[in-house]
Amino acid sequence: MNETVHKKRIIGTYNKNNCLIGIHSKNLFSEYNPIKWKGNRPSDETRYPEIKETIERNRKVDGIIYLAKLDGKWVCYDGNHRLECLRSLSYEDKSFYILVDLLENCTEKDVINKFTNLNQSIPVPEIHFYDDENEEELNRKKTIEYIVKSFLEEF
Repeated sequence: MNETVHKKRIIGTYNKNNCLIGIHSKNLFSEYNPIKWKGNRPSDETRYPEIKETIERNRKVDGIIYLAKLDGKWVCYDGNHRLECLRSLSYEDKSFYILVDLLENCTEKDVINKFTNLNQSIPVPEIHFYDDENEEELNRKKTIEYIVKSFLEEF
């Protein structure tokens, strides 16, 4: 990674081709101009308003945006919804400090491996985040678990 830093801060270096930086989103677009990686599914644009509102309300962006340099272009292989919301906010002259994982000197296979590793965890369904003092929520959880168990036993 190039240690000459412009408008960004290297937070950590994993190896000579991979580092984590902190950067303002407006500088990310001017310096890297990231595009969506061809291996990503189409973005669910119906999620954009909620994501934008959350970013603006919290004045921060949760998580890391992952970029890789392929064929001379920076592609975003994880974090595209947040990236597109940040791009939209930058048109409104709003910028937020974000964490970005940069991967250089890589192949398509390297990106596929990183993407697969990032997305192999299974998200926990919201049903498991209930208030155990709220009897209605507890009953709803038990009902859903019963239905799922019955379905699995039947089929």
